[in-house]
Amino acid sequence: MARVGRAEISLAQGDHALAEAASARAAGAFAAMGHAALEADALRVMALARVRRGDAPGARAPLERAVALAGRAEDRLVLAECLLARAEAARARRDIGAARADAAEAVRLFELLGAAEPLADARALLADVGAAGRGPR
Repeated sequence: MARVGRAEISLAQGDHALAEAASARAAGAFAAMGHAALEADALRVMALARVRRGDAPGARAPLERAVALAGRAEDRLVLAECLLARAEAARARRDIGAARADAAEAVRLFELLGAAEPLADARALLADVGAAGRGPR
């Protein structure tokens, strides 16, 4: 878990290469141990690092796996975080419909969990893609 935390710090500091490498190592370790939710979380961070360095298409497969793993693990918080990351990647690929659907589901889950900070992030992304989907007036 500490590796994912360090990877998230690197991501927040803009060191996308370090974040991707650290989270990829963590995902492999968690997969070997059979910890689906932790693997999903590490894959989420790895994918976000790719999105933020401009490789949204390269984030697609790890995010699909992350969402599937979190769903199987029945970890709603990790699932919501993975959906929010997948929404961010979809927005970066200009797939507004997919971004809107994932952001809306992330909002629903964060509301159920009472997770205020990520809920605000999910609502902001949902508002952003909602505005993008309406186009110019």
